[in-house]
Amino acid sequence: MEYLYDAWYVAAMSSEFPDDGIFAREFLGVGVAMFRQADGTIAAVRDQCPHRFAPLSRGKCIGDTIECKYHGLRFNGLGECVLNPHGDVIPPNAHIRHFPVEERFGLVWIWMGDPDRADRRKIPDLEFLQQSDYRRTIFNYIFAEYRSDILVDNLVDLSHADYLHVGTFSGGPGEDTQLKVWEEGDAVVAERVQIRAPTPPIAGFLGPYTDSTFLLKWQPGNVLSYSIRMVSSDPALHGEELQQFAHIVTPANHERTHYFMAVTRPLNGRDPPIEARAANQRRVVSEEDGPMLMAVHQQMDGRELMSLNPLVLPTDAASLRIRRVIKRLKKRDSADLVPLS
Repeated sequence: MEYLYDAWYVAAMSSEFPDDGIFAREFLGVGVAMFRQADGTIAAVRDQCPHRFAPLSRGKCIGDTIECKYHGLRFNGLGECVLNPHGDVIPPNAHIRHFPVEERFGLVWIWMGDPDRADRRKIPDLEFLQQSDYRRTIFNYIFAEYRSDILVDNLVDLSHADYLHVGTFSGGPGEDTQLKVWEEGDAVVAERVQIRAPTPPIAGFLGPYTDSTFLLKWQPGNVLSYSIRMVSSDPALHGEELQQFAHIVTPANHERTHYFMAVTRPLNGRDPPIEARAANQRRVVSEEDGPMLMAVHQQMDGRELMSLNPLVLPTDAASLRIRRVIKRLKKRDSADLVPLS
């Protein structure tokens, strides 16, 4: 599996990040050590001392630096070695890679590509996740034991819910379903309209059958945002169900994935507590999606999807379009040539 380096990935939820100390994770096969600086911003450097390759995350923060626990070298947030306790000279090869970081929408974003290309204007707009007097958002995180591309394929194929999630997220297939997929710049958008489908449990107040419009948007960095509008198929019944949520997929490596979820709900009296919504989302993903995706991961055994000559269905339109966009972006940015040392 190849990575798209020149993109903003989610590294953590802001709520996960400590006020002091080192927070370490692996992204795109690279270990990263992150820490909050005195001004409140987050710095990120490669989690490897250039001397004997000890993980810097085993060390400690001293001011705005990390001190290696093995031999005491210190590095600032730009990856520059600022102290060599074993001599007055700091060798040129003592410096390490640093990664641009931005905190926005309750999430910590990291740029794994060329730092000079890290345009913060390209961070996906997830303003709907911002807390306000009118809405609230709850985040969840899962360290998934399966590949990121398998998860993205699952998330953009909305048809799987009618079979895998019957009784939870879905009531079953509708009488008619229409799917449109298109590109907006570097994003892929899919609209799925479902007519007269059995109502899922979360919207039982709408009657036995509902008409739904699902709109999802994939953006580089595997950031997927969704909005769903559901109304009763019976014109005599009134009301609608509106949902907004996000699923964000950051590769840890070729085998494991950081999976972030967010649910946003308006603050009104009719809706069940958002805590229940978020807990249900995590439970369904863990108990229904997780085992299936793990089984697919094992069957594919590290091989690329298209190399296996899979059967292609109309429901695969979004995932195939995303693959084409990633290929185009990699060619445009030559991101896979960026050295990660």
